Amino acid sequence: MTNNSTMKNFQEKKQNILAILNGVFIENNHTASVLKQIPRNIFIPEDKENLCLVEDTFLIEKDKALLSPSIIAKILNHLHTSMDKSALIIGCGTGYLASILSKLYLNIFAVEPKTSLKTLAKENFLKLEIDNIILLDSLSAKSIEQQAPYDLIFIEGGAEKIPTKFFEQLANNGQLVSYVPVNDKVGRVTCYQKKDSFWEKKIILETWLPNLEEFKIKNTFNF
Repeated sequence: MTNNSTMKNFQEKKQNILAILNGVFIENNHTASVLKQIPRNIFIPEDKENLCLVEDTFLIEKDKALLSPSIIAKILNHLHTSMDKSALIIGCGTGYLASILSKLYLNIFAVEPKTSLKTLAKENFLKLEIDNIILLDSLSAKSIEQQAPYDLIFIEGGAEKIPTKFFEQLANNGQLVSYVPVNDKVGRVTCYQKKDSFWEKKIILETWLPNLEEFKIKNTFNF
């Protein structure tokens, strides 16, 4: 027999599933609203816009992809977002994910080393009147370390190896999200959460993303 307390908990959990995006449950109403209000099409370079389907993860450069809304939704379900926290996004491309996270975090520090993509990102942030994103063009910028610790570090692309320095820049209970390639065709979007002296690792989903040049093992990570 189901008691009133159990039924109440069931109803509360049911009400938390407030929206569905492409078949993905989004457990937070504000997150669902943000995903719906950020227009994805403006983040696609004009010369490639007719090649991109709404749901696709789309390659905008050989090592930069525009994540699909469903992948972002699945990732957001695992993040501890809060408007009193800060996030660092590495390889932000034209700024789609950064724009979404700007509505879920107090401050966003976004790094994009490619001048053409950084210019498009800046234009997109102006169009959307987003004023809490600071755009940087290099991981060597002193302001990155000065603004640490971060509650989220998101490497927006494939990382064959994640430098230790990024784990060190996380706040306690902070999260680091990256795509970890398994082979040329598939990899895992993985979330690492800092828990005092140890790490909790969770695989969110399997998909394919290009590897960022800066995070290939052959490089020395001299950011």
